Amino acid sequence: MPVIDFRPQEAAGAEIVAMVLRDRGDAVRAGAVDELILRIGELVRARDAPAHLLAPAAAAVGDRAQALGLYRVARVARTIGVLAHGRDRAALAANVARLIRLGDEILTELDTMLAGRPPNSG
Repeated sequence: MPVIDFRPQEAAGAEIVAMVLRDRGDAVRAGAVDELILRIGELVRARDAPAHLLAPAAAAVGDRAQALGLYRVARVARTIGVLAHGRDRAALAANVARLIRLGDEILTELDTMLAGRPPNSG
């Protein structure tokens, strides 16, 4: 299993993560969250790839995040997909960095909740 280095900076919203944990079955939720994190890692590794490789990776993250109710993550992933076809590499890099921060926030909130600590409210 690949190790992904996420850096916290931008809150993904403890309320959203709590909703995911509350509304999804344990096995389904665990698999879906694992898949989302793996897809984010793939997208981060592909950030310098040609658009025909980066855009599908971004779409996969967007679809997984949408299915989990993580709409901010889905929106950022879809923005990356659009920017992949453009020339604004700075905006693309900024959105990939934002996705990394959001992914890390999700992992932090899940870890906090699974450890039985109260979630961070933002």
